[in-house]
Amino acid sequence: MTVAGSRIATVSGVDSAAAQALFATAIAQWRGAGLMVAAVLAETLTPTESICSADYLRDVGSGVAYSIHLDTPPRDTTCHLDARGVEAACAALLPQLDNCDLVVLSKFGKLESMGGGLFPAFAAARAAGLPILTTVSAKHEDAWRRFAPEAVTLPANAETLRNWWQALGYSHSIILRHGNALNFQRNFFLCAMKNRLADPSEICALDFKHDFGRSAVRSISATIDNDWSIF
Repeated sequence: MTVAGSRIATVSGVDSAAAQALFATAIAQWRGAGLMVAAVLAETLTPTESICSADYLRDVGSGVAYSIHLDTPPRDTTCHLDARGVEAACAALLPQLDNCDLVVLSKFGKLESMGGGLFPAFAAARAAGLPILTTVSAKHEDAWRRFAPEAVTLPANAETLRNWWQALGYSHSIILRHGNALNFQRNFFLCAMKNRLADPSEICALDFKHDFGRSAVRSISATIDNDWSIF
């Protein structure tokens, strides 16, 4: 599948820290260009060899960091990942999806493969038709493909991310940025009515009072046959 073939993309060929740094740079550029980006990125404060190496998930919009590292792992595993922290980050992110152009999620991994962690955000973004950018744990590629068989895998570099986004175009966010189509139509209608010409009866009354003459009536009658169905 080509870069332009899907609104869902993952990056490959780099470790987690490099991928998160790449995402952070791209998000800063997109937000600087005026895009609304809903995102959580993984942060590691201390070097570690553990697969569950992230210490926090940071909500890019709010700046809040959610601890996702357990000092002592549960008895039945060696993984230090704290599912509660990931779920808290996800819960805080979900409302942001109502007013965004793009979703960037740190990783689709163990929790997400079982329907937990950030999975609700993945599912909600996909259902809304929002572009999604993420990384995928190699162990959970099969679960990822079941969830998003249309996803593309991109080389981990800034140029490729720019090309992917530009290939998507921007038309999808005209409605999504306003929450939904009904809200958009309502706001558009209110704006139009605020700047509309006065009601014909109002003009006629003014015309009668101030003797504006036939030109005032003609300026209003010209709007009578307009098609207002777009509202």
